[in-house]
Amino acid sequence: MLKAIYIVYHQLVILCDKNSIPLEMAVKAIMENGLREDKDEIQEMRLFVPNYQNDSRPWRKINELQKNFGVNVETCPVLTEETEMGNKMKDAVDASLSDWVDRHLHSGVTPNQIILVTGDSDWVLIAHKIRSKKKKVEFWSVDPSSVNALIKRIEAFKDIKAFLKMPTENPFISALGRFADGGPLEAFDEKRLELMRAITKIKPQNAKKRNSSAEAVQWMSQKISKELGVSENEGRQMIEALLSLNAVKIFPVVDRIVEIDVSSSVFHLLE
Repeated sequence: MLKAIYIVYHQLVILCDKNSIPLEMAVKAIMENGLREDKDEIQEMRLFVPNYQNDSRPWRKINELQKNFGVNVETCPVLTEETEMGNKMKDAVDASLSDWVDRHLHSGVTPNQIILVTGDSDWVLIAHKIRSKKKKVEFWSVDPSSVNALIKRIEAFKDIKAFLKMPTENPFISALGRFADGGPLEAFDEKRLELMRAITKIKPQNAKKRNSSAEAVQWMSQKISKELGVSENEGRQMIEALLSLNAVKIFPVVDRIVEIDVSSSVFHLLE
């Protein structure tokens, strides 16, 4: 089944912050769950992002999101309304998505299923419009408590928090934190930083498309283990630490291959 996933970006950011969930982890869980069946494929994944008037360089946010997540970004204008309490900001994400549905979704043309990552009841009408185009619709959220009762009552709903694997303490992230604080480093910290520097020398061969991000990380962890003489678990922890700093990237929708950004400022600081 070919799917499209549409995410209300600012709402996801708020809920991730509320639940202490890393945004990157939430987006990854959404992607991976969208690929949970052998024959499932994500045809399109799009973030609907409000564009504020006082943001003089919105292209920076667009570029950052596309680079970090490997997905499409649709910017939505923000309306300013005069009220008795002063100016009130109202984004037009709902209207933008409704317009997107009108212009891009058609009966008999893929995608077959639309996943709406939001808990806002306003999107029930959009879901109805999508179904009129012969598409299946599901609502997803990382925080069921924030989802409107109407959605839970009449829509197919999924709590994707269950698919989140919260990380245990990572010694490489701890070493990076102590390094960033400028405090004294223990010998084991120095060793871990040295190993992360050495990752840039690894030249991945036969980096084929993997079935999931987890498989891509496993493949790269094995390669790091072999070339640097560390355990496979340490290789995975290094990748996770560098992923958190965007020095390593995985693009699940595009090719699901681990990519080391040797130009990252992180590696320059570690030199």
